[in-house]
Amino acid sequence: MGKSPSTKRCVGSPPRQTEDPLSPPCVAHFSGDNGGSTAAGVTRDEVRLLVYFQGSAPGTYTITDRGAEQDPDPNQIFDLSRPAADNEPFQVRSFRLWQRFFNERYQTYGRFVRFFVHYGSDVDGPEARRADASTGLKEVDPFAVLLMSQLNADAYLDVVSRHGVLSFLGRGTADPNPGLAAASFQKYAGLFWAYDPSVEKRAAVVTGALCRQLVGRPVSFSGNAQDQGTPRVLGMYRADDRRMPQLQRYAALVKSGVEACGGTWAAEATFPESKCIECGSSPEYAVKAVAGFREAGVTTVVWPGGFETRFSKAAAAAGWFPEIVLGGDGVSEDNLRATTNDQRVWAHTTAITAMLRSGDTSSRPCGQAAREADPETADAGVACESYETARQVFIGIQVAGPRLTSSAVDKGFHAIPAVASTDPSIPACFYEASDYTCVKDAMLTWWDPSGTNPASGQPGCNRMVDGGLRRLAGGWSDRDIAAGRTAGDPCNGG
Repeated sequence: MGKSPSTKRCVGSPPRQTEDPLSPPCVAHFSGDNGGSTAAGVTRDEVRLLVYFQGSAPGTYTITDRGAEQDPDPNQIFDLSRPAADNEPFQVRSFRLWQRFFNERYQTYGRFVRFFVHYGSDVDGPEARRADASTGLKEVDPFAVLLMSQLNADAYLDVVSRHGVLSFLGRGTADPNPGLAAASFQKYAGLFWAYDPSVEKRAAVVTGALCRQLVGRPVSFSGNAQDQGTPRVLGMYRADDRRMPQLQRYAALVKSGVEACGGTWAAEATFPESKCIECGSSPEYAVKAVAGFREAGVTTVVWPGGFETRFSKAAAAAGWFPEIVLGGDGVSEDNLRATTNDQRVWAHTTAITAMLRSGDTSSRPCGQAAREADPETADAGVACESYETARQVFIGIQVAGPRLTSSAVDKGFHAIPAVASTDPSIPACFYEASDYTCVKDAMLTWWDPSGTNPASGQPGCNRMVDGGLRRLAGGWSDRDIAAGRTAGDPCNGG
């Protein structure tokens, strides 16, 4: 497909690489020596990028042939420098858009970034992930991997990192995920990156809000009239799912963070799975949780990640409508999950979320980029799920400069200035010392059953306090968590 152009169409004042506010400052032209083969997977003309999907991940491989659905065979690699085949997996079609767009618009110093998509083994377990990693290294020899599957990720990372290959943790999962532990990134320091925050960074933002705006303040948004204005009594409701240890760590960090600022817990209860409409065959766990909280006098339930609906139904059946504060995980606090809960209970819910203020796909940077790559594309919505990860890779390549190495990417990322966001649709994105994740802030939302989701037109929406103003961990204002709410708060489509 040839080299990427040496002259780029930058935009804005000061000029940036693309219309996306998170794109790097403009490098419009490059000529001269790029150093040639500066690292594995890099030549004078090319950078090889491997996108990896685990074969056994549920729902990963659905192919939409403009309506038809089927599962592709595992253990296959698509070379996106070759012409598209009929009935390609929709993920392959999505990454074709990003191969075209980012090569055309970002500065890659005379090299074409060539994508390969690898659908790995459908066998579960760490040994299968190690075998997939070895296959990817042998068949592609990549400079970097977009790791789109998190299960047994360490096994995959152990193999590729030993060869100096960079890895970027993909987005788009439908599972609650507060982020991997910072130690997981530090283990592969400079070789493993993510757009979403680590679990420690997410917990720091959440506890910052809880400590500044919830702890030690009177009840303000309960549906129980007798509780309004009384001192808050805190209870924690968390997922106890050993398959998702990061959710357990998230809850532990939130718990200890609240205690460090003077908060106390009157009661704690758990639910058995990280994501389910109605966990288990019986609602007994939820009925027991509601009863225990009421007996302990809990007015305010803090819910750090994970999703289920039996709790709200049990609370409604008991005529109990407490304050609920969600520590978001990127999924459990969205509009879709909210609508599956009992609306009488969920009407008293607020969320501390890293989600962005978003409109329909056409107005977002990912949708605009997908249409620029292919004005006729029908895949823009699906492609948006992988946009941030692909953008992060190309930012890394651009800020590394012509002599592309993993250490140059590390140096370039850590040179990005720490600037707070002033736009609710754009996160604060920077990398602190010994930190390899991008997003650092969050906003407050509250659930309004009478609102309308602007993206879907369906009833109910998360209304954004202060229009979705985003806060860093230490930047929350000194007021009650519900003080900024107004009936005119805009609805988020996310």
